[in-house]
Amino acid sequence: MNEAGNQILGRLLSFNEMIFITLSVGLSVLLGVLSDFLGFWVAWFMVIFLNVTVLFFILLSKDKK
Repeated sequence: MNEAGNQILGRLLSFNEMIFITLSVGLSVLLGVLSDFLGFWVAWFMVIFLNVTVLFFILLSKDKK
């Protein structure tokens, strides 16, 4: 991979990292709201599932050119 390709990949990964951090914080706040309505453990597992799903989509998008 040449230098231009490395720069593009670096920008893509940093953008995906920002998306993951933002969504993780948002989903953690959602955990507090959901736990009032659904119960703590149900909300906790929902947020973990959503975080893993977001991470999975980010990892899949890394392979696309």
